[in-house]
Parts: sequence; C-alpha cells; structure tokens
Amino acid sequence: MPKVTIIDVAKLSNVSTATVSNYINGRFEKMSESTKLAIKKAIENTGYVPNAQAQAMVKKSSGIIAVLILDNTNAWAAQMTNGIEDAALEAGYQTIICNSRFDPTLEADWVEKMLSIGIDGLLIQPTNQFRAVDRRIAKVGKPVVYFDCDLLNFNTTWIKSNLYDGVYSAATHCIETGYEQFLIIGGAPTIRTRIEREYGFTDALEASNKPYERLTIEQGSLSVSEISQWLNNHILLSKKNLIFVPNQWALKSVHSALYSYETAIPKQIGLLGFNNTDWTDLPAKSISTIVEPVYEEGYTACKMLLEKIKNPSLESEHKLLTCKLNWLKSTF
Repeated sequence: MPKVTIIDVAKLSNVSTATVSNYINGRFEKMSESTKLAIKKAIENTGYVPNAQAQAMVKKSSGIIAVLILDNTNAWAAQMTNGIEDAALEAGYQTIICNSRFDPTLEADWVEKMLSIGIDGLLIQPTNQFRAVDRRIAKVGKPVVYFDCDLLNFNTTWIKSNLYDGVYSAATHCIETGYEQFLIIGGAPTIRTRIEREYGFTDALEASNKPYERLTIEQGSLSVSEISQWLNNHILLSKKNLIFVPNQWALKSVHSALYSYETAIPKQIGLLGFNNTDWTDLPAKSISTIVEPVYEEGYTACKMLLEKIKNPSLESEHKLLTCKLNWLKSTF
C-alpha cells in the first residue's frame, strides 16, 4: 500500500498543500471552518500521519521532553514521572522516558539519541559521572534541569527533596519523646540518597550521644526469619527501641520480622520507614514514615524546564523541597 502524503490530503480536501501544512502546524488565520473540517476529514479518511521532523522544523519545536531516570521500575519512579508528565501535558508537551540504569555510558547514549531527534529539553536524574553529559548538552544549547540531586556546579539548574533534614527532624523528635535504643536496617549507604538518609539519622543520634546498631541488607539478601533473628539479638525490651528502615524495598520485610513483637509496638518498640505511603496506613498498627514529595518534585522540575525552554536566558535555579513527617501508630 503506497504511503499517504500531504499531496493526497490536499487533493481530497480540494485545497493547496500549503493550506494543509498551515492546518497541521496550527496556523488557522484566514482559514474557514469548512476548510478546516475538510482537511480534518481527509486526514482521518486517508490515515495520513504528519512528519514529526518536518513539523519540528516549521515550528522550531518538537514538543518533546526527554526524561532520563536512573531506575524506572519502582514506585518512586512512577510518582516522579507522573508529576513530570502531568506538567508536560498541561503545556502541550509529550515525554520520552529513558532508563539509564545507573550507567554513565548508557546515560550518554540516551542523551545523544534524544538530541538527534530534536527534543526541546531534558530532565535528568544524573549518574555520578554526569559532567561530560552536561558539557555536551550545553554545547548543543538545549535546556536541561537535573532532579533528585544537588550539583556543585552552580551553572546548572536542579531540584531535590531535602532528605537529610527530613530524617534528622524525625530522629530528633523520636529522641525527644523518649526513645533510647536505635537500630537501622537497610542498604549500604553508598549512593547519595542513601548517604543523606543515613547521616540525617546518625547525626541526630550523635548530637544527643545516642548509640545505634546497623544491619546492612540488600534486596533479597536476607530472609524475614534472618532479620527477625537479628532483631531478637538487638532489641532491649528494658528500653524504648526505634527501628529505622531508610529503604522502601526493605520496610515490608522488617515489618513482617517484627510480628512476634506486635504487642510491644509502640510502647517499647517503634518502627519508622521512608515513603511507602501506598500501604503503610493499612496494617492494624500503621507505620510512621518520612515522606519525600516525589510527585511535587517531578511536577516542579518539569515546570522549571518549560520556563527555560520559553526563556533560554534564565539564570540557573536551585530548589530544595521539604519532606513531610507522617506519624502513625507504629511510633507513638
């Protein structure tokens, strides 16, 4: 079947190809309603699909924003991209989501592919070797906003949630309300977000001369029974114990491991998690969490980028969002 062209649409609607081009690109000045309707019907009847690259050349815009994210397979990423997409759609933009998988080489490859299709701007959750990518984007002259990071290069525009202060505030409040024994169960603090959560907690403890113990786990590395055994060896029922779980993926396992201590929650044992708002209010003893404004961060990041697309001469901007402390039955 031969490919339908703009010439076919023009013949069917009995107008010039220039008029069809004006219709496709939203230039309706001096175009009658009957002409617009004729072209609309011709496009529908023929199945004609306008050439996106040709439209971008005419409009000097592709209407596309590229989003590079480190891992798009979890609930956090879903909230972030929902915020981005809602802001983009409100402004008439579409998004392409690219999973860089924490790989700087893949990140650079995605950037090249997105630049080659003429995207209008980029939103990037950067790897730890982002600077080469930043230089490449700057050379091409495309606007970029980095999210979930605070970059030392003040020529960049970025937004992040203040994880450190959120955790520090929560830990301080728990100390002030009588918690004495502190346990951390979570992934090794080897990447920025984990480090911020870890230090927010431990710095608050050290400021009050409170000791703590840590169990380092990774996804699938320890069974619930093994976590339970560790807790049995470290919980002191003669004191008020707080267990902090800084990783979303670990909280359900720790919650299950505390089954035999259910009657001691929250009088002798408190449980504090991070995010997981989709289920932490469901258990009989709902779980207190520090909640990162993920959707808001995605939405605001996209708004920041749209402003840079509209006005490329804008100064670099930095935004720090505040975490919410969601106190439920597992702590007080």
